[in-house]
Amino acid sequence: MSVRLRAAPPRGCQAEGEGARTDDEEEAPVTADGAETGEPSDGIPPRIGAPARRALERAGYLRLSQLAGVSESDLRQLHGMGPKALHILHDALKAEGLSFADDRDHPRSRP
Repeated sequence: MSVRLRAAPPRGCQAEGEGARTDDEEEAPVTADGAETGEPSDGIPPRIGAPARRALERAGYLRLSQLAGVSESDLRQLHGMGPKALHILHDALKAEGLSFADDRDHPRSRP
């Protein structure tokens, strides 16, 4: 008599009925490192890399609107925040009609 083994679902997947999330359930907002924030992350562009996103979260910036009026030079000092992330944030703020405190110093803003 042979025993037939059932294959386990791929890592990170759950079989139906074993705690799998249904479409009716909402996920709690999480930070880039998987911790729940309790607040929505509204508008931090998804194109920003994980190190820059973690740097923003560690500094307490969970929403794009929180960056309005913050100096770009202050953000540049955050470990993990590089020039590409700053350009992405600048463009996202501009699209919302917002800007960094020292926006006139941004290289893309110069004539």
